[in-house]
Amino acid sequence: MSRKMTSTYELEEELVTKCHKTVTELRDTWHQPIHGERINQRRADKAGSDRGSPDYLLCVNGWHHPLEFKRSTGGKFSLDQMVAAERRRKSGIETYAPISTAHFDALVKWSQKTTVAVSGFLHTCPDCPTVPAVSKP
Repeated sequence: MSRKMTSTYELEEELVTKCHKTVTELRDTWHQPIHGERINQRRADKAGSDRGSPDYLLCVNGWHHPLEFKRSTGGKFSLDQMVAAERRRKSGIETYAPISTAHFDALVKWSQKTTVAVSGFLHTCPDCPTVPAVSKP
């Protein structure tokens, strides 16, 4: 009998854990050049981190993808997260927002077969959602 997860944090943490396990398996078992680092997946005040910093950094094939994990239903982005993602986007770095392991796997596969963008041109994986732009009134 499994315990029903109720908090947003627990749902996101489960997704982060599954995705990190995929990275570890690709790196350690299949010897793929890939690395993943949890950055900001903490509860409550996220002590010691900047507002809007991503949950995870995925490094593969020259790409460095900041990831902001969200649960599949009801996951919302804070204004800080959207503003930080917009700053990164203006610098040529897209912030992805996978809501499932399928989105994460699609991003990994896309990154493995796509070369890093030429400076000033932003390539994005078509199969992985991104953090939305800040709405202007």
